[in-house]
Amino acid sequence: GVPFDKLDQHLSSLAMRCQLLCQDASESIEVASKQLVAQLPSTGRDLERMRDQAVKGHVCLGTVLEGLRDADDNKQSGLQRLAEVDVVKKRVETAYTALKEVGSWDRKVRECEQLVHSGKLPAALTQLASIKGVLDAFRMLPEYAKKEAQLQQLEESLLATARRRAKQAVERNLVADLAPCGEVFARVGRPEEL
Repeated sequence: GVPFDKLDQHLSSLAMRCQLLCQDASESIEVASKQLVAQLPSTGRDLERMRDQAVKGHVCLGTVLEGLRDADDNKQSGLQRLAEVDVVKKRVETAYTALKEVGSWDRKVRECEQLVHSGKLPAALTQLASIKGVLDAFRMLPEYAKKEAQLQQLEESLLATARRRAKQAVERNLVADLAPCGEVFARVGRPEEL
């Protein structure tokens, strides 16, 4: 730990580090949001709102950091404000991650659809898992329900293709062709279909 007599100096140092981190994060978010707004006009309003929230978060962090400098009289309140800074930092990081993931959604969905239609089941399954990871970034956006439904349709399409391929493999007595179908059924949570 930090000795009590050096706590003021340590808090001041922490405040300066937090301010630098906040500035770096704010600059990165602003650059990323401008690029995404240019690339994705349909989600421009959502991204602009997220950028505004990130700017508000920056202002909030600045306020908290100013408060940390004045924490000489009340050490306990200084520690409380550090916790607030951490909460705001996590929100900013979440917004930044969401901004990055929003741009990759449509591309990943198209790639997965192509893999399903071409019958490349293991690759489609891997891509579907990747898309499920991206879906979490949409939780704070109004279009989350639409993206979730789109993901479910994609999963159903993959299952339908796997069913069709499994039926063909059984009819033609091609045991090796059943393995990818079984993998799809197992990883999507429908092992009883095989």
